[in-house]
Amino acid sequence: YQRRVHGKNDQCLCQVMDLRNDLVGLVYSGKANYDAKIDNYLSKTAMNHLTKMENWLAKEGTTYCCSNEPTTSDFHLWEMLDQHEKLAAATGKPSFLEQLPNLQKLYKAFAELPAIKKYVEGPLHKLPLNNKMAAFGGSV
Repeated sequence: YQRRVHGKNDQCLCQVMDLRNDLVGLVYSGKANYDAKIDNYLSKTAMNHLTKMENWLAKEGTTYCCSNEPTTSDFHLWEMLDQHEKLAAATGKPSFLEQLPNLQKLYKAFAELPAIKKYVEGPLHKLPLNNKMAAFGGSV
C-alpha cells in the first residue's frame, strides 16, 4: 500500500510541477508577453493541466490525490489551485473550479484542515504570490 501511495504521490507532484512551471513561465516572461498569452494560458494550458488532475481524482475516487488523507502533492496542488483562482479573478474570468467538481472538493476540503484554515484566514495568505517583477501576483 505504501509503495502505491508513494508512486501516486510522485506522479501527482510531477503533474502539478508542470502546471507551476507553465504559470511561472507566463508571469515572469514580461508584461507584454503575459498580456498576449494570458487568454490562451487560461483556456488551454492551465485547463489541460487541471483537467488531468480532475480526471485523476475521478479515477481514484478519493478526496485527495492519493487517498482520503492529504499527502505532499495535495499541498502543492492546493497552492496552484489557489493561485489559479486568484489569477482567474484578476483577469475577470470565472473560477476554474466551477467546471472541475473533484478539484473543487479537494480545494474546499484542504482549506478546512485546521492548520490550512488558520493560514487562509491569517495575514500570510494575503502576501504577494510572486516577486514584484512578475506580471501577476507581485503585489498585494
